[in-house]
Amino acid sequence: MVNLELNEKGRGKFFIAENGEQLGEMEVAITGKNLIAYHTEVQPKAEGKGYAKQLLGAMVDHARAQLKQKRGGGAHHVALEEALTIANERGEDLVALDEALSRLGEFDDRKSKVVELRFFGGLSVEETAEVLHVSPVTVMREWSMAKAWLHRELSNEY
Repeated sequence: MVNLELNEKGRGKFFIAENGEQLGEMEVAITGKNLIAYHTEVQPKAEGKGYAKQLLGAMVDHARAQLKQKRGGGAHHVALEEALTIANERGEDLVALDEALSRLGEFDDRKSKVVELRFFGGLSVEETAEVLHVSPVTVMREWSMAKAWLHRELSNEY
């Protein structure tokens, strides 16, 4: 299970611990509407077990929950039939994107992580480079190639 600890200034970490031992963490800062990941680390014995992806997922879920809270107050009413149509159309797109992203991750994990961090996490090129421990030029190259690959995959599905 992923936990979140924040201080009064919005700095802290998402972390995973088992039996009292911390196996991975993602250092974050929350400033206004921004959620920034500064550093992600998984203990060597825990590498390859999906902990970093769980940390990222927790960060994205936290960001979505915050957006949902902020947007809920100004919600307008929509007819049920219209809402179902919109949800079905977007749901199919999201499922197709998720499936394509999983296929991308099967043969190029870094490109998949770049998409997750940039698209779902909202990180900048520089922030993504810092999280992945690569140069911003590498992030831009991987981002460009991943977008082209996903576009091709999604175009073939429809």
